[in-house]
Amino acid sequence: METGTDVVFLIDASQGVQPIDYKLEKDLVQSLFYNFNISPTRTRGSAVIYGSSPQTVAGFTDPNLQNKLDSAPLLGTPRRIDRALEHASRMLLNSQRQGQKIVVLITAGAQAPGGKTFEQTGKALRDVGVKVFVIEVEKQSAGRDYTPLVHSQEDVIKFPSFDTLPWQGQKIARNIRKSLSMFFGVYKIIWIKRAF
Repeated sequence: METGTDVVFLIDASQGVQPIDYKLEKDLVQSLFYNFNISPTRTRGSAVIYGSSPQTVAGFTDPNLQNKLDSAPLLGTPRRIDRALEHASRMLLNSQRQGQKIVVLITAGAQAPGGKTFEQTGKALRDVGVKVFVIEVEKQSAGRDYTPLVHSQEDVIKFPSFDTLPWQGQKIARNIRKSLSMFFGVYKIIWIKRAF
């Protein structure tokens, strides 16, 4: 990824996520840190856990990102994906860097009642140039439609269980890099055309 890129990892710590599965989620994110070469000066990463409310575990310039993620608590509250995405969007806007802005959302189920629709949340993210990837882990996928959040169906990666997650980091990182090169290449062309 380019220098100047900021990535927010949204980690499902909500009701229904078992402690052992939560550990596997965090192991996956640790693997993605490694595969994206996350550091405070190049491609920067931030870890956010979410249930009914999001909590930033470590910010973009935190040198102890991995250690803080290890000790992040399981919240066990209802799953509000909309609030987590809005929190990530604010973080990316406030970072004031000109590189790519990316959200990797890990979710283990449906959003709790009362939240904003993916259409509402997705539009707000697209309007500020944020690219979203969804990693859904669910034994019996309910055919949930993440289309309003993502730019391509390839940006939704589904797993039937948590067990294999930690070993998927390299594959997921490769798929994300491929999608980013296509998306931001087109995004830059559109921006240049608008400028003239």
